[in-house]
Amino acid sequence: MPIHSTSSELSAASLLARTAAGTSSWLNVSRYEQVHFYVEVTVVAGTSPVLTLWIEDSPDATTAFPITAEYAMTAATTLRIPIAVSATYLRIRWEISGTTPSFTFQVTYIGKT
Repeated sequence: MPIHSTSSELSAASLLARTAAGTSSWLNVSRYEQVHFYVEVTVVAGTSPVLTLWIEDSPDATTAFPITAEYAMTAATTLRIPIAVSATYLRIRWEISGTTPSFTFQVTYIGKT
């Protein structure tokens, strides 16, 4: 089901503790010219933990293409990632590494027409 917003933040990845790689659902962004993703990391645990995050796009919500550089985070932080929309779908992908790593984070977004 497509998700659209021009006035309020919507969730791409809920605030949860995560210990493994994952992706958000595909977000239909076809009506937007730009999407701003907001990453909020609130808790970090483990030895040498690293959360690596990037944005992927797709014309069909099946085949993923990375469209940003990797963003590596090792501590509680916030990050804004503006994306010029060039495909129908976007999603967040992340990897978590380290010894018994855990990151509590969320990703929200706002679409701009």
